[in-house]
Amino acid sequence: MAEFLKLVVKLLFFLTEERKEKKYEPSVEPIDLRLEKAKKIFSDVSVITGKAFVIDGDTIKVSEERVRVAGIDAPELGQLARYPYGNWYDQRESVKIKLIKKIGGKYIRVEVNQYDSYDRVVGAVYFLDEDIGKWMVWNGYAIVAYGDQYESVESEARSARRGMWGHAEVFDPEVWRHNGDLPFEDLPRLVGD
Repeated sequence: MAEFLKLVVKLLFFLTEERKEKKYEPSVEPIDLRLEKAKKIFSDVSVITGKAFVIDGDTIKVSEERVRVAGIDAPELGQLARYPYGNWYDQRESVKIKLIKKIGGKYIRVEVNQYDSYDRVVGAVYFLDEDIGKWMVWNGYAIVAYGDQYESVESEARSARRGMWGHAEVFDPEVWRHNGDLPFEDLPRLVGD
């Protein structure tokens, strides 16, 4: 009986030791080092999937990664456009809302191409196998930029006067981004004079 009790005590001691929880110790590595490690991990990964959180017309967040939609440029913060009937409006907010309706909160796939100068992933974004960059350009919500993969799509959108191409006045997002502090009357237009 004594041997049996010793065995029970050993078993209880063993189970107690194994169930002790380890304390959580947060990373003390500098953020730059953690970012570099993340880049190395993602450089080997060609696809990111997850729910889309729309930041603006060409930037989303997926699985904690900021993603720039490849091949397009969308209106910037405070960028104005004028409807054919004369009213000015914030084009960026309008485009952002359209993108939110299309992919916001939905599961998407990003085929990673590279990182940009803002440490964002740059990649082709797909929702249900639909190319979102192409969808943005086809609807006239964005222009072709950083490549020519959607040039024929943009030409078709211009001809059909879809989205921005049907407006009285529209500015190039790059021009607005670099010269937005100038009076907008002085900025060259994509549409209008």
